[in-house]
Amino acid sequence: MYLIQDRKTAYRVIDGEAVIVDPGTSMLYSLNSVATLIWEMSSERTAVEEIVDRIAEEFEVEKSTAEKDCLEFVRDFMDKGILMVEEG
Repeated sequence: MYLIQDRKTAYRVIDGEAVIVDPGTSMLYSLNSVATLIWEMSSERTAVEEIVDRIAEEFEVEKSTAEKDCLEFVRDFMDKGILMVEEG
């Protein structure tokens, strides 16, 4: 599974945290550092497993916790239509 950002979505990282503007609704989302990492890695069509591993490593959490947090973010932003999942 690979994450892909909606190319129309604008974002900027400020002090290590991303701010995203949803082009469809003009909603503004402020991401924490974990969500920012997920968002930035999804711009490169990165495998979800690789993102989970990086979260676990950088934030020194169990892989199961990293996976839970990652999938929660992915579901939320898929529902918003600004993040998509592509199968291998």
